[in-house]
Amino acid sequence: MLLGAPLFYGCSGFRGPDMKVSGVVVSHATDEGLELEIYLDLANNNDTGTELRLYEYSVWVDGTRAYQGVWAAEQTIPAAAERSAMVPAVLLDKQLGWSKEARPEQVRMKIMGNVLYIAPGQLAETLLEWGLYQPRQAFGAEDSIELIIEKKIPEKAKSSSTAP
Repeated sequence: MLLGAPLFYGCSGFRGPDMKVSGVVVSHATDEGLELEIYLDLANNNDTGTELRLYEYSVWVDGTRAYQGVWAAEQTIPAAAERSAMVPAVLLDKQLGWSKEARPEQVRMKIMGNVLYIAPGQLAETLLEWGLYQPRQAFGAEDSIELIIEKKIPEKAKSSSTAP
């Protein structure tokens, strides 16, 4: 019976947040590499709030996995609401075969990840406490980006509150 519980829960109609990568900004450069800010747009289409727990994500640059991270979400998206979030990443020159003086101007970047969230209901809570089921929602994007240092936050992220 317990093995069927995640399948039963999946039919309850509750869905994880809709997610998309809305932008990537090179926020800082050091002698060792670049710091990135990855902006996410989140939408909760449920009739109850969704508590986000943790982001797990990886960044590939020109086909090489350059970063793998975990970041605390610490955010609740109210019912039928949209929010934005930011997760950091670091690109190390040494790992990518770059140097401070010879970084490329543009790269092909792929971002893939999941956000772990808390689903409503006693069954979901029990399965989470027992470590048997942790709901997650995938996100990802792939595009060419310029490696120019800027502090330009995507428009949607500026206009959308990140407060619970």
